[in-house]
Amino acid sequence: TKLRESGVKVDFEKNKQKLKKSLNYANNENIPYVIVIGENEITSNQVNIKNMSTGENTSYELNNIDGIKEHILSSK
Repeated sequence: TKLRESGVKVDFEKNKQKLKKSLNYANNENIPYVIVIGENEITSNQVNIKNMSTGENTSYELNNIDGIKEHILSSK
């Protein structure tokens, strides 16, 4: 919700499918960033932001919404 309020378009992958399939979908739809929150991320209290054009991964604490938002918006 906080990301949407900041003007970031957000969509959720609700199906339990392989990460590779979700990343392929993002590529086909020209989605610039994917935020990965899986079991490992929840356990470590981290999220990974993948820049789909460069392949770069950046980790943030799960509750650091401002940092995540700034990362995405600064690259627009």
